[in-house]
Amino acid sequence: MTEPDARNLPRSRSPLLTGRQRWFRSQWLVIDQALRETALLAHQTDQSGLDRWVLAGRQRELRAARGLVNWLAGGMPPMSLSEPSPEPAEPDWSPTPIADRPPPGDSPQAIDLALWRSTLFDQAVARLVVDRLVNLTGNPLELDILHPDQRRTLMALVVRRLERGLETTRSAGWRGDRWATERETLLRGWWQDLLADFAGDWVAVDRLGEDWPIVSGDILHRAVNLPDLFDHLLWGLPLAVDGVVAEVGTAAALDRASALLHNLAITLACAVVQPILNRYGDREALKLALFDRRWLPTREVERFRNDLAWKYRVQRWLDDPKAIYESRHWLLTVSDRGIVSLAIYAPRNQEWRNLGGVPLVVTLSIEARDAIAPRVRATALLAGRGVMILLQALGRGIGFVGRGIVQGLGDALDRRGR
Repeated sequence: MTEPDARNLPRSRSPLLTGRQRWFRSQWLVIDQALRETALLAHQTDQSGLDRWVLAGRQRELRAARGLVNWLAGGMPPMSLSEPSPEPAEPDWSPTPIADRPPPGDSPQAIDLALWRSTLFDQAVARLVVDRLVNLTGNPLELDILHPDQRRTLMALVVRRLERGLETTRSAGWRGDRWATERETLLRGWWQDLLADFAGDWVAVDRLGEDWPIVSGDILHRAVNLPDLFDHLLWGLPLAVDGVVAEVGTAAALDRASALLHNLAITLACAVVQPILNRYGDREALKLALFDRRWLPTREVERFRNDLAWKYRVQRWLDDPKAIYESRHWLLTVSDRGIVSLAIYAPRNQEWRNLGGVPLVVTLSIEARDAIAPRVRATALLAGRGVMILLQALGRGIGFVGRGIVQGLGDALDRRGR
């Protein structure tokens, strides 16, 4: 008779084994978090070849360490978050994002959704609500103009507004298509609440609300996959990750849900700053209260506005069509170094078919370049080789002629000397 799988054995309730499981679980989660962070860094486009090679080696080391921890733990998976702790004085969960998270590989039934949701938001707070949130995307963000303290305050308001918003709508039982139809109303309500909370003491919030069409068209449409994210957080539905279904509680689902939540929070914060900058960017009292000191001069404010306007033109006419044609979305997420851009796969065939005008010309140009460039490159390479061969032959001929002339002059001089 075959021995039962250790994973299917009932968990022992002895304090010694529980403490051992807890210790190995904490080490496993720390290693897993480090793996996620190195994977996020590896996806960044600004990495050099040497950096990618170092990150690949780091990932191999972390995988080996995780395998060693599993072996030392006897091949036992980390404790389920749904299992009650035998020691109430030392709870099995802590809100810190690295030391304690739902372990990958557990089934959806073993995951406490409220705890899962709370862990994601606590992680978002730890990443987004920091003293220095540096923009490393290469493009200006509305957040850049804020003083670090005000930026931190705004991000805290945004994250908690999202958390409260999900809690209040959970009782309504919204799922799937309902999220999609109510998306604009939901985001507009959150945006107006944040405007009042963040800037209500300095500006007329009603006037700022007139900028909703601009905010919605240029900024908030980049908060992608919201129905899937909300269904995942509230009801534990699987999340599509690069075309593969990821169950709640897995590492892939945690990474993607975290990236989508970061992207939503950052875009919503930028949407709050945009009308303030657009309508009251020249008001001295507001600038002194909210803006970083390097942006206080009027010239710098106008330059910042122009940079933002140019960014949105480039995105509208070039970057967005290219992203649609390449079947990807660009997310704003946060690494240890700051805000970075992360590309995720997303089928966008219908959007591509609906393109027209300049965006369509852009995609056709990309297609033409993909079709023609390899042939032109191969032809140029072949022609270049032919020219090199011709030049080498010509050079040898010239060398022979020159050598003959020198040899003839030498013979003539010898005869003359005699």
